[in-house]
Amino acid sequence: MSALTLYRTLTTVLGPVVMLYLIRRLAAGREDRGRFAERRGVASRTRPDGPLVWVHAASVGEAVSMLALIDELVAERLSLSVLVTTGTVTSARLLATRLPENQTKARGVPLVLVNARMSADSFQGWQRWPSIIRPLLGAFDLCLGQDVVQTERLRQLGAPRALCVGNLKTAAGPLPVSEAELVRLAAQTAGRPLWLAASTHAGEEDTAAAAHRALKRRWPDILTIIVPRHPVRAGAIAAMLKGEGFSVARRSLAEPIEAATEIYLGDTLGELGLFYRLAGVAFIGGSLVPMGGHNPLEAALLDCALLHGPDMSNCAAIARDLAAAGAALTVRDDAELAAAVAQLIGDPVERARRAACRICLRLNSGPAPASSQISCNRSPGPMPPRVPRATPGRILGARRCRSSASAIWWPEAPVRRRSRSRWRGDCRRAAMRCIC
Repeated sequence: MSALTLYRTLTTVLGPVVMLYLIRRLAAGREDRGRFAERRGVASRTRPDGPLVWVHAASVGEAVSMLALIDELVAERLSLSVLVTTGTVTSARLLATRLPENQTKARGVPLVLVNARMSADSFQGWQRWPSIIRPLLGAFDLCLGQDVVQTERLRQLGAPRALCVGNLKTAAGPLPVSEAELVRLAAQTAGRPLWLAASTHAGEEDTAAAAHRALKRRWPDILTIIVPRHPVRAGAIAAMLKGEGFSVARRSLAEPIEAATEIYLGDTLGELGLFYRLAGVAFIGGSLVPMGGHNPLEAALLDCALLHGPDMSNCAAIARDLAAAGAALTVRDDAELAAAVAQLIGDPVERARRAACRICLRLNSGPAPASSQISCNRSPGPMPPRVPRATPGRILGARRCRSSASAIWWPEAPVRRRSRSRWRGDCRRAAMRCIC
């Protein structure tokens, strides 16, 4: 019995255990009761006629970043329907590589792994199970890595065709906002200094509260907005903050921001676009705790000066480029966080300068040299040397060649900085070749 067969057997045998786990999540309010059957693969809608593209995203954030690609696909073929699957309303981390290969490959349905990312720890772990990961990656007709590091890791783990056309999150537009709500909250906070701690995890709310206490010595009326990554934790967060003597208002309870409100808890889903526009200074959560950080580009696109902790391994290339452009600062504890926020609030010119630095951002989306070696015993570290990018036509045209190379590039191709529309076009053309 092969390792992959054993893996599939175990996942089938453990199905009842998984269902019990999902039922517990449902009881805790972490699953959508009205769509619970979809967690078992039972569709809630009838399949439409015509060609269908299935887009599976690891979480809500990735689903949002896929919208630009979906728009391009639909514009290219008007008759195309798109099925989008993702995690729960609390953004549970589902791996894109767990698509049901046995239900698609056997039917001749092309598979494309888009915006792929693999951490150093995952890369090290999968190296111990080549008989499982190689067939899984081999099921994909095309793997598109976020950057050259991810592309090279995919290639080393067995992806037969791995290319790099850049990070899809850079092609996504600004997060949406309700203009009416923005006007309303802007009126409630008018004249007050404020900052945002976004997508926070357990422990980071305590850090933000300690930073708020320090900032209040200089600005007695300062407002701190905390948006937890998982709103289901909001009750516990509010109790903790109130226990420390803070005046807290919760958005989910429609509590207004009053003059006495010290901390506003944005415990809703899908409203980061509102809070980024309101704040101007944003700390990106998941980075002071070992969670790997979250997407800083969403805040950068909305003209926020950025702060984050030392662990941005989930977005290492983006964080590195933002720091190099002067758009982001790294903080390590509540004292450094308070000092950085104070610097940005106290100096509007500096804050605007750092927010504007995002336009200088140059993401490393060039393809990886076949000879580059990726260490699995340390953090990603410096990127491999950049090589000139191939033009989209050359990259995609090479797919027709019977070449043993997993990543293909042409050193003589001109280096160009790709716009969002050009990036989306690259991915769209890659996907359409698999569809057609």
